[in-house]
Amino acid sequence: MSEKLHHSGHEIDLPKAEKGNHKNIEQHLEREAHKAKHEHKDSIDKILHTIEKEAKTSETIHKHHLDGNKHTSGPVGFGAELRKRSIDDSLKKIQRELPGPQKAFSKIVHRPVINAISEVSAKTVARPSGLFFAGLLSAITSLGLLIACRYYGYRYNFLIGLVALGVGFGLGLILELVFSLFRRTKAS
Repeated sequence: MSEKLHHSGHEIDLPKAEKGNHKNIEQHLEREAHKAKHEHKDSIDKILHTIEKEAKTSETIHKHHLDGNKHTSGPVGFGAELRKRSIDDSLKKIQRELPGPQKAFSKIVHRPVINAISEVSAKTVARPSGLFFAGLLSAITSLGLLIACRYYGYRYNFLIGLVALGVGFGLGLILELVFSLFRRTKAS
């Protein structure tokens, strides 16, 4: 028969000969702890061996990215860089699905130089206030001139409508600039 020792909540079987001998008990506990510690070493070694076998080399991963061409090379950034990479990936995906002529046109239109020109012109040229005043002044001038030509018997000149369009656009830009300056001085 053997004695049972309660040590930190665990029951440990001790041989009869070790009954009452603290030194032997401590030695027995150390042997059991050592055995428990090294019991999982074999399974850990197996897991490490499996990981090493399944792991891919960096050359394999780099080659996969070049072949798959799913994303542009390099680490993923944050903010503007991540946004740009996302837009580029979406654009490439859409371009792959387009028919031949549309794909060629899309590649020409979405070049960085043309994109930059388009962005600058979108911010400056097609101002809503300029277009509004251009249309308004051109319509009023053309209508007034058409009525005057008809009443007095002159020939209508279509160039006057285009000139009024340009003058109205310039007037709209100037008025927008003046209003934005007044708003800034008011806010200060």
